[in-house]
Order: sequence, then structure tokens, then C-alpha cells
Amino acid sequence: MFEVLKDRAFLRKMLTIAIPISLQSMISFGVQLTDTVMLGYFGEVALSASSLAGSFYMIFGCICMGLGCGAAVITAQYWGKREIDPIREMCAICFKVTIIISLVFTFLGIAFPRQIMQIYTTDEAVIESGIRYLRILSIGFLFNGLATAATQILRSVNIVKIALFATIGSFFVNVFFNYVFIFGKLGAPRLEVAGAAIGTVIARVFEFAVICGFVFLRDKTIGMRLRHMRGFSRDMMRKYIKAG
Repeated sequence: MFEVLKDRAFLRKMLTIAIPISLQSMISFGVQLTDTVMLGYFGEVALSASSLAGSFYMIFGCICMGLGCGAAVITAQYWGKREIDPIREMCAICFKVTIIISLVFTFLGIAFPRQIMQIYTTDEAVIESGIRYLRILSIGFLFNGLATAATQILRSVNIVKIALFATIGSFFVNVFFNYVFIFGKLGAPRLEVAGAAIGTVIARVFEFAVICGFVFLRDKTIGMRLRHMRGFSRDMMRKYIKAG
């Protein structure tokens, strides 16, 4: 262990990966915290509604994190051997599975928001407020799911800065649009709880555009492009299931 700590080249490489990942996690938490802080102005009902509806969102986020990490386990192995084609195959499978899961959660959040909120509370005022928040928030599931999966895969090939920059940008986007739509600024209607959901969705779309735009348009390390989404490898799917 102490020999590893004396290896300065290894420590530098580790820190260049670990620090951006840690910062991204902290800022991502800040994006979620923004809704709570701003909605606190409107009292306990709005605060509770966003928090409880956010619990459903957290379940979705954990699933997408797992999907991305499962793929990253495989892509990291191929990256070590510098085999790019299998990495693209795994990316395609991960993105397709993420899209399916995201659409399921989107459907549940839009079609059954009352039933979901009733799992967490019996307070009718909180349920009604949570329904407005969750229905809008569900629109962002697909964007958030794909961005999360792409982030995990990029980390497996030592690309960490683009996700950090996207998360920083999404934080400020969220703060700005929350301010506009929650409080009704710059000519926008005052939407309170619904405004917080709109701000969060816009922030997630921004994050998705930056990360997935990089993956499919700019990245040359993996070279993943939309045409690679057409293929399907059963062997790679079996490896993905085992990794999960």
C-alpha cells in the first residue's frame, strides 16, 4: 500500500480522475438541493411535495447509475486491451436498455402520479402539489438516464472533465430557470412547485445535450456514433447481464 502512495505518477493520474468525479457528485447534489431551498419560501406543502416526488426520481437515478456502472465494468476491461468495437457494442446496449427503463418511469410518473405520491404520504395537499411536480419532472427522465449512463461509460475510459463541466453548467441553468419559473420573474408566470420541476427538466436537458452531444458528435476516444446504435450483440448482452 505504501509503495503505491510513493508512486507519484499513479497518484497524479488517480487525482485527475477522482477529483472531477467527486466535484461532479457534489454539484449534482446541489442541483437537487436547489429545488428544496427555493421552494422552502412557499412553506411545508411545497417543500414536502418536491421532496417526496423526488424520492421516485431518486429510485430512477439509482437504477440508471447501476445500468451505467454495469456497462462501465465491461468497457473498462476492453479499454485496457484497447479494443474499441466491443466498447461501442456495450454502449449501444447500455443506451438501449436505459431508454427502455426511462420510458417506463416516464409513463409511470405521468400516468400514475397520484398513486406514486400516495406511497409516500396521505396528506392530500402534498399529494396534489406533488402530482404537478412529478408529471413535469418525469419529462426529464429520459435525458437524465442517458446522461447518467454516458457519464459512467466515459469514466471507464478516463474521460471525466466533460461530465463535470456539464454538471456545473446544469447547476447554473437550474438556478436561473428555477428563479424565473418558481417566482415568476422576467415575464414568466409564477408556477411555484411546477416551476421547480420545469427548471430541473431544463437543467437535465442541458446536461444531456452536453454529455451525449460529446459522445455522439465529438469524442474520438470511443468514436461512438448514432449508426453504432443499430447493432445488437447477444454475447455482449449476456456479459452486461452478468456484470449487472
